[in-house]
Amino acid sequence: MLDARVADLVDEVAARTPAPGAGAVTGLVAVLSAALAQMVARFSDDAETVAECARLRRRVEPLADA
Repeated sequence: MLDARVADLVDEVAARTPAPGAGAVTGLVAVLSAALAQMVARFSDDAETVAECARLRRRVEPLADA
């Protein structure tokens, strides 16, 4: 899912198919949340939190392809 265009992804989720389903969508939301947290940490110049958010992103990225 991480390689899909947003419009295509929305169409895939809306389709009458078993996948992508709730698991993949939840994984994508988790990845986006970690990315947003990383952006906020960069604005606060908190290198430790930036690194922690990067680790979190790497950890949850596979969930978006579940």
